[in-house]
Amino acid sequence: MPVTPPAGPTRPTLLVVDDTPSARMVLRAILEPDATVLEAASGEEALALLAQGPIDCILLDVMMPGLTGLDVTRRVREARGDEHLPILLVTALSDQASRLAGFEAGADDFISKPFDATEVKGRVRAFLRGRALWTEGERLRQELARLDALKDELAAVLVHDLRNPLAGLLANLKLLEFEALTPEMRESVDGATQAADRLKTLVDDLLEIRALEAPTIAITPTRTALEPIVRAAAAGCAATAAANGLTVTIEADGETLASVDVELVRRAVENLLTNALRHAPDGGTVTVRVRAAADGARIEVHDQGPGLPAADRDLLFGKYGAIELRRRGARHDVGLGLYLVHLVAEAHGGAVGLDSGPTGTTLSLSLPTASAA
Repeated sequence: MPVTPPAGPTRPTLLVVDDTPSARMVLRAILEPDATVLEAASGEEALALLAQGPIDCILLDVMMPGLTGLDVTRRVREARGDEHLPILLVTALSDQASRLAGFEAGADDFISKPFDATEVKGRVRAFLRGRALWTEGERLRQELARLDALKDELAAVLVHDLRNPLAGLLANLKLLEFEALTPEMRESVDGATQAADRLKTLVDDLLEIRALEAPTIAITPTRTALEPIVRAAAAGCAATAAANGLTVTIEADGETLASVDVELVRRAVENLLTNALRHAPDGGTVTVRVRAAADGARIEVHDQGPGLPAADRDLLFGKYGAIELRRRGARHDVGLGLYLVHLVAEAHGGAVGLDSGPTGTTLSLSLPTASAA
């Protein structure tokens, strides 16, 4: 019967599998000073021990009656799903074909017979160290995921809590529009209203992003023309454009149809326009084009501002792109709005695009004819 010594708190547990008692005895003598050693005389017995508790490393004879070492290796990899469990095949075979068969089955390394104590200890120690590093890395990854989830929950609570006082602020600012104010006071109220509207847009973007990042995304696609959606988005940005002396022009190739969630696409186009207006030169023109594409429809927003360096383009639609660009001192700043555009495209089975040169940048939203949501 296999001997099962009690495992210490920090001692690794090794499983030695060999149908020859003397081979098991030699490996136990080599390994037991530093580890808890379990023994199995067959492949079937090894699988039974693996099902009983955690094993840190397996030393597995290749040539055994019944299930061979290669058979056991395949079953372990398939059943456990633990690619980081070291499996060292013990064999007297040294030809390349045998070793390739072992690696293809899922083995990590080989230990040759007859045994060399230093080699056995060194190989086992190296793989145990790698497994320990992976285990610690996995623990840290799970902890980071937990903290990230808590951070997102906290952000969601704060954003929700901001909505009520922000709505009250906007309501009071709107009331001031009916009061008799001096031109200076009117200008201040208008500025405060624009700032509050911008803050509301940011809060709405955060809530929309949270919804779109959920495992299941609920959108309501409708077969509709895209030009009215674009014009509604442009109307929402009209005050910003006028304040900077900018002109927004819309070009449409006939009636371009797509199956989309109208409100989400309007928000996405509005964010593309907001980004373009932020980077267009004073007195310049932002052009929005709506056109049919080979696989659906495409909305392009072009500004006449400075182009985006090639090294920064991959960051543009990322969630933390604004932070990374700011850290690198990039002049082309972006916010969460473009990340929202990316999520809207993804929700519809579409894509975002970027074409930037020395005289302007074109950002695009491609939408399939039929929504893939």
